[in-house]
Amino acid sequence: MDDANKAANSAPGMMQNMADDAERMLVQVKALGKRVNRQDTISTLLVVGLTILAVILGALVRNSVVNKTTTYTDAAKLQITYPAGWVLSDTGADTGTAGQITVSNQKAGAAPVRFEVQRVAVDASTPVTSSLGVVANGLTATRARNLSSYKVLSTEAFTGSGKQPLQIKGLPGYKTSFVYVNTPNSALQGNIPSVILGEDWLVLKGDKVYVFTLHSTQANRDTALPLFETFVDSAQLP
Repeated sequence: MDDANKAANSAPGMMQNMADDAERMLVQVKALGKRVNRQDTISTLLVVGLTILAVILGALVRNSVVNKTTTYTDAAKLQITYPAGWVLSDTGADTGTAGQITVSNQKAGAAPVRFEVQRVAVDASTPVTSSLGVVANGLTATRARNLSSYKVLSTEAFTGSGKQPLQIKGLPGYKTSFVYVNTPNSALQGNIPSVILGEDWLVLKGDKVYVFTLHSTQANRDTALPLFETFVDSAQLP
């Protein structure tokens, strides 16, 4: 009986000890879980941080390449700024006169993006809209003769409901959108015709109309148009 009583009396103590041990183990497991979670969180934050850093560095490198430019001043003191790496030609360079300037991205292949600047002399006493309209019509007539399937898509001489004359670079302007088909001279396989979208932006200053022209395909137009706008905005007219 004594042994039975002792066993009965010791049972609650053993149960308490087991409960205490279980509680200590639970505390240890929770602490371990917190350490693991903390380590996982730190690892995750490190990965996210490195990813963001890589994206930022990539954007900086890309912007440095995209924003890299070259400046050129011709014999008539017209200064243009264009993307570095593009090819420039100036028909007036050899004679020291004001010629047509062309810059193009030859890396674009058979149909590169092309910017052009040419000057047309006008009578400074003629009304602004008349001078710009005459030059625009002259360009249309010339291109209709020289380009395949040439068609004017739209013209813009005024802006706003009040029909105020269009302004480009703070000067009287005129815009024409056009399309034509570029047919390569070579008959080699792969040299297929391409549809070219064009923009003429005319700017009148003094007795000259400066004609800025963009040639691009539909595929590269979204990239070319902002570059062209920057090209026009950055030009310094004499």
